[in-house]
Amino acid sequence: MKILRTLDRHRESLSMFQRMVKKWRMPGYARGDKFIVICIDPPDSVNRQASWMSDFDTEDTVKILQAVVEQSR
Repeated sequence: MKILRTLDRHRESLSMFQRMVKKWRMPGYARGDKFIVICIDPPDSVNRQASWMSDFDTEDTVKILQAVVEQSR
């Protein structure tokens, strides 16, 4: 899983999750599942933004996130 976009304030959280995935290899990986992890600022944030990491390349991640937006409407 590769960090594709990170803000300084999310870097430690995403890095910690990345290390955890490498160490314990989540059960889904055995089935061939792939993951996208999104770290979002809390609701009370003045400038709410997100960082993410993904098992997909950047282009595929963007397409998948766009599809999620469409499915959630």
